[in-house]
Amino acid sequence: MMDVLQQGQGLIGLSLILTFVWLLSENRQARPSWKWIGGALLLQFTIALVIVRVPFVWDIIGLANQGVMAIEQATLVGSAYMFGYAGGAELPFVLKEGAQPPLIIAFQILPLVIVFSALSALLWHWGVLAWIVRGLSWALRKTMGVSGVVGLSGGANIFLGVVESPLVLRAYFDKMSRAELFMVMVLAMSTISGAILILYASTLSDIVPNAVGHMISASLISLPAAILIARLMVPGDGKTEAKDADSGLKYDGSIDAIVRGTMEGVQVFLAVVGIILVVFALVALVDQILTILPYVDGQAVTIKRAFGWLFAPVMWTLGVPWDQAPAAGALMGT
Repeated sequence: MMDVLQQGQGLIGLSLILTFVWLLSENRQARPSWKWIGGALLLQFTIALVIVRVPFVWDIIGLANQGVMAIEQATLVGSAYMFGYAGGAELPFVLKEGAQPPLIIAFQILPLVIVFSALSALLWHWGVLAWIVRGLSWALRKTMGVSGVVGLSGGANIFLGVVESPLVLRAYFDKMSRAELFMVMVLAMSTISGAILILYASTLSDIVPNAVGHMISASLISLPAAILIARLMVPGDGKTEAKDADSGLKYDGSIDAIVRGTMEGVQVFLAVVGIILVVFALVALVDQILTILPYVDGQAVTIKRAFGWLFAPVMWTLGVPWDQAPAAGALMGT
């Protein structure tokens, strides 16, 4: 009975999201047909069902988790050489009993972004990633009826980083319609790029088994959802075809791909370090300001608690039990 109620909550949340998006639409009368909307929702359900219920599919996705672990171990070799024990090398001192080795995110976790950026550039140059991206692009065109350039964007966003993905589409930006451009932007925001996926997976690996598989699955399910949201908000179809999938992203050779991929990874690395530092500082500053407010339930008001209250109803509509909704809302806010 409880499972049925939670599924009903999810349907409520789905209806509210679609209604809210439709209200924000540039042209409510030009929305897609109900048949197309139903097909987009059915496609999400089908993808989820295949991933979760077909054993060999989940096993294939699970192989990505082993790949990430291999990349993580290889990266620690490089970071240990560059940063010593701060980067994961053997400690030059004895830890107190029960103490854990220090985990320095900037030197042990974030270098994964650089390594994966270089690796993805190399795999793109060799044609491996380009072949996978073309296959996913073809699937989106056939199932969702999107143009070639939108399908190419959906495939590229999952496997490439935030720097390389726009380069794939660079040759088509001046030909794209407003609806296509908006769809590309929504697709970029709805999926986890390769380098960041690796970063999240390495952080969550001790808590969530096969974290990579879960995040890849979430990105795949999000592709039709993003296209649905985009078409409701900015209706219209584009016909821009991507005849040459790698026309906007080319390397002169394997070494060039490694070097340029590394440089692009360093940009993302520095950006992540800077943004995390500033955001943590700003959140701490706002929390200090909020201490002037009266305590609630014996505790000071913080941004995290405020987001928990704000997002609790939203999380309930997504199927989270009400007694857990504030905690889930706080997590969403974080």
